[in-house]
Parts: sequence; structure tokens; C-alpha cells
Amino acid sequence: MRSLRERPPVRNERWDDDRFRAYQDALLSSYRTGAEIDMAEIADYHRRVVADRNFPEAYRAAREQGKILLQPRFGHALVDYMIEGMRELVEQGTADLLTWSCDTYTRRLEFEIAEEAVARSIEEGRSHLNGFPAAIYGVDTTRRVAEAALRPVAGRGATGTPGFYNTIMVAGGATEFNGSALSFALNVEARQAIASAIENAQYVDRMLGWLTENGAKVSKESSTIVSGTIVPPSCAVVCGVLEILLAAEQGVRHHGVLYPVNSSIVQDVAAIGVLRELTRTYADRAGHEDCEIAVGIHQWLGPFPPDRDRALGRISFDTVVAALARADKILVKSPEEGFGTPTKEGTIEGLKATRQVLDLMAGQELTHSAEVEEEAHYIRREATAILDAVAELGDGDHAVGVVEAFDQGVIEFPFSVNENNRGRALCARDAAGAVRYLDTGSLPFDREIVEFHRRRLQSRLEATAGDEYELVIQDIRAELR
Repeated sequence: MRSLRERPPVRNERWDDDRFRAYQDALLSSYRTGAEIDMAEIADYHRRVVADRNFPEAYRAAREQGKILLQPRFGHALVDYMIEGMRELVEQGTADLLTWSCDTYTRRLEFEIAEEAVARSIEEGRSHLNGFPAAIYGVDTTRRVAEAALRPVAGRGATGTPGFYNTIMVAGGATEFNGSALSFALNVEARQAIASAIENAQYVDRMLGWLTENGAKVSKESSTIVSGTIVPPSCAVVCGVLEILLAAEQGVRHHGVLYPVNSSIVQDVAAIGVLRELTRTYADRAGHEDCEIAVGIHQWLGPFPPDRDRALGRISFDTVVAALARADKILVKSPEEGFGTPTKEGTIEGLKATRQVLDLMAGQELTHSAEVEEEAHYIRREATAILDAVAELGDGDHAVGVVEAFDQGVIEFPFSVNENNRGRALCARDAAGAVRYLDTGSLPFDREIVEFHRRRLQSRLEATAGDEYELVIQDIRAELR
């Protein structure tokens, strides 16, 4: 395996038109629907047809009203089912925002397999895919789905190669895309180089930046979901800040950043506050004062209870966190997460439970909490230490710094599947359910931070007779909560 140092260089510099066109031409030549893309026509379509039904306007209106937006995930192989389902999610589930979740085959660029699955789905009248294959249907059909929606639509998927389906979705009328140069590569790609993941994300970001410059209103949702289980809050904050800095350099002006809740109300509320604070601070420091940043939560991403009623309890608990943290939006889960691909009916259940909790939590807040302030203090110190180290390693260039930081273990994500992650840092829950570093590896933390985490873990370590790995295994399996 070649080291990161031997891979093509990547820098945090805005792509010029020649580089953007060359990358897009090569990308779109990989499947027939790529020939339908015309960037000038897409910008015109967004200005004339999509108009104000977009994510940036939705975020702005929600902030003015003090409202938390609800966004379900939804994807199906059949067009009519998509249209019907999106309407029901709004009319019955009160969704404020809508989603096209991309199918796995399209995300992996396995277009022929996806095409066969679409044909089989149409023939049999049931979906053979776990998402909406916009790249297979092409621009016109995707626009028909978007124009039937009652709310702004986002494109979603988790992959280190998001360019093709995101291009078709933005052409089809989507106005936000989740993406991450870091979290997707580290969470779902076993062998992708960090530099390659950054370059692929830069294409999407430059596409959104170009559209913004040409009158479209589009947003980038930066993911901080660095694993499918517990996440140290400072890891998520670092990921969110870096994603915004990388996207903003490509001209993205409207950002959403999502925090994956860990199930400790105090720690999660503190982390969301620090995420909001540091994304703003570092964006301003880099000269991106004009960026608008919305901060949301993703309901639990770990193992879901297979029991439907308990799953609704899980969804409701996470909603309390969002309400207390005054999040801008919630990515809503379904009580069916524990036993299969969610249906529209299950997704509506999740939306209703979430909405009910928000109604009950109206006006309530955590004020002057010493516990929240202490958590925020340590999360801020940890995140700042890593971010400053990245800037130093890259001599001010965050793309260069990120590649070098992963190579040295200055950044790493516990439980990552990617071979370029050092894999030395470990985390576990303390007795109160907060996520602590069990081993900080080569992360640039001082002794006080390390001792703080160890002290908080002490009672659980004693309960397992000092067996650290038993502690980790329990928490990965979600046996504690």
C-alpha cells in the first residue's frame, strides 16, 4: 500500500473553471445520464423554477421564527411512490424539509446493477433498491419528482465518491447535499485515501459554489458522523469545522452541519453549542464572514432497538437534546431502523413522535448549567488543539494539514473502517453516559485533558475490573443504554 505522502497532492484552493470542467467531464462520461448536464441551464432552472423553495431560505425563515425544522430520510425506486410518499411526509408527518436518499448501487457507481434493479422494480411494482436512483432516471424525471414536492428537497448519500449522483440531483432541483471529505471516507470507505476524498468533495463544493455565484440558492450539509456508534464530541466538532472551511474555499456560502447525538443530554447540548461557536469562529478567521451556518442533529446512528415502541423512545429522547440545544433542524429516524429499510409509514411515525416532543419542549431551556459549561470547556479545548495542529501541519492550508494530520495520528476517529486512520484512539461511556477518551493515541491533548477523561471513566473501569476492552465492546453494542 502506498503511503499518503505518495498520493496526488491536494490543496485548499478554489478550483478554476478549467479544472472544474475537466473533472466534471470525466465524471459524467461514466454513465449515459451524465450527457444531460448543462451547468448554465441548471442555474437558470434553479432561478426560475426552484426559486425560493430551497434550504437556505428555509433555514433563514426558521431562525426568524425560532423553529426547529424536521427532515426525514426517504428513498424508493419507483417514481410515483416517491411523489406520493413525499406528499404524505408533509401532510401527515409535518415534515419541513424533504430528502432523496440515494440507493447503494448508485453511490458505489454500479450503474448497470442499479439500472437492472430499477427495471425489475417497475416490472414488479415494488422497490429493489434502498433509495431513489436519480442518476438512473436522469434530469427530467428527477425534476418531475422535485416539482411535485411541497417542501425543499435535499440529496443524501454516504460515500467517498458523491459527485455523479449529486450532480444529477442538483440538476433535478435539490438544494442541499450532505457530504464530507472526512466523515464518509473514514466511516464507509475502507481504502480511500484522505487526499482523494477531499478532491471528490471539492468537486461537489465547487459545483455548489458556482451555482451560488450564478443565482441559485443551494446549501452544503457537512456531516460529522465519523462512525456508526459513539463519537467523541470533539471529533465531531473538528470534522464540522474542517468541512466548512474546505467547502467555503470552493465558494459554498450556505452551510448546514450535523452533530450525531450520543445520548448524554448534558454533553450533547454542550457539544452542539461548541460546534456552533467554533464553526463560526474559524469561518470568520479564514475570511468567510459571509457564510451562513445552520447547526442540526442527527438522531441516533448506532444500533436501534428492534422493538418499535422502544425505538420511538429512542427518537423522542434525541429530540429533547435538539430542543435544549436550540438546533436548527433534526434529521429524523424511523422506529423501523432496527429491522429493515424504513417505509414511508414508519418515517411518518418518527416525524410525529419528534414533533410531539418539540411541542412539549417549547420554551424550555438549560440555563446556567455548571455541568454543561464544564463539558463545553473541555470539548472546546480538545477541538481547538486539533484544529490548531492541523493548521500548523499544513502551514495554514487545511487540506494539506488534514492529510498530514491523519498520517501522524493528530486526527483520528475511533472505530473508523478506513486503513488510513491510525486506529489508536479509543472511547467509551462514563457512568453518566457521556463519551470519554479511553486512549487518546497521538491526539495533541495536554495532561489535564487526558486525566479528565480517565477520571470520568474510573467508576465504570472499576465495575469491569479494569477490563478496558470489555468497556468498549459494551458500548459499541449499545448494551449500556
